[in-house]
Amino acid sequence: MENSLLNLEKVSAGYGKKIVLKNVSFELCKGEILSVIGPNGEGKSTLLKTIGRQIALLGGSVSLLQKPIRAFSSLDFAKNVSVLLTRSALPEYMTCRDVVASARYPYTGCLGTLSASDEKIVEECIELLGLEKFAKVKFCEASDGQRQRVMIARAICQQPDLLLLDEPFSFLDINHKLHLLNVLHKLSAKGVSIIMSVHEIDFALKISDRILCVSNKTTSIKRPEELYSNEEFQKLYSLDEKKFDSYLGISELSAPVGEPKVFVLSDSGRGISFYRRLAKKGLSFAAGILFENDIDFPYANMMASKVFSCKAFEKIGAGLLQEAKRCIDSCEHVIDAGVSPGEINAPVRELLKYSEAKLWHIQ
Repeated sequence: MENSLLNLEKVSAGYGKKIVLKNVSFELCKGEILSVIGPNGEGKSTLLKTIGRQIALLGGSVSLLQKPIRAFSSLDFAKNVSVLLTRSALPEYMTCRDVVASARYPYTGCLGTLSASDEKIVEECIELLGLEKFAKVKFCEASDGQRQRVMIARAICQQPDLLLLDEPFSFLDINHKLHLLNVLHKLSAKGVSIIMSVHEIDFALKISDRILCVSNKTTSIKRPEELYSNEEFQKLYSLDEKKFDSYLGISELSAPVGEPKVFVLSDSGRGISFYRRLAKKGLSFAAGILFENDIDFPYANMMASKVFSCKAFEKIGAGLLQEAKRCIDSCEHVIDAGVSPGEINAPVRELLKYSEAKLWHIQ
């Protein structure tokens, strides 16, 4: 392929004689983002280390720009590939800026002196990751999250064609996770190829062009849209049903066991906080009647012991309405979390009127 950057053919990866992954084959194009997902200990980091020449290739071939990676000199490889691992060295006397600047050494020549152009690239990477305020702080005195951002800036500062990132979102708060997501998207748009191992499934689904699923020493390549199925993740991570919703990238507390004691009437996201509060208290509850395109529906599916639902845009049938009334009869309390007006919701408002004597207001 003309746009090809990296090619793996039947790769075996591991340590010494122990093979962790085998028969890994895929091609990565310029500017493409490939996320590697799967359970802990399945070889995600091992694969990245193998591609990045941190450990020896145990079988098969890895080619970069149609050239075997072992044929590159260390200097040339460093100009093409940048690797960020989960465990990095802790330089005692270097500032955060010094750590970022060290990425330019493959370009500096025998004296190791940074040119004005190198200094400009360093400043741009510091600014890109928002590190200006603590650039002069000693790296060993920075927080875990700050160190992670420094190491990411260092990897980018190397200006590689291929960026290998092992759990890049680790230690970052939600603001910096989202910022990094946008940084990686911008790098990809500029033609930088990225392979990253992630545990943030929702991020992988949002940003990846393709996803490499790793489990039981085997791999499979999927496009994000192929993974919008809870069954795929249940199989990959050995999940119990209703623990993860792939469309929204959310997981919630498991449904309390037993017949519902509370019935929650809601729509448009207004029931979610009540679901969580009831689940935390271990109170089994029913939810409904919800249309399957309502935002409350996937949350109810994960946390409610019983869900009354209707297909989107269809009328709520008399049989479903009677079934919900029977459930209300057996419940101790009913919560009105808020029901929208409109003819389509008239049966739900009928349920609200039916359950007036059992209404329960949670403060």
